[in-house]
Amino acid sequence: TIYNPNKYSIDTQTDLTGQDIDEKDNKIDDLTKNIKDLENQIKDLND
Repeated sequence: TIYNPNKYSIDTQTDLTGQDIDEKDNKIDDLTKNIKDLENQIKDLND
């Protein structure tokens, strides 16, 4: 994983639950994309 010093403390790449932060960010990105896709599908249905 690429370390971003602006985002997290220097001595850890994991949050308090021990999960890899980058991995979590990726999951959130995926979920956000899924939500946008669903919103577009709903718009299409309403049209």
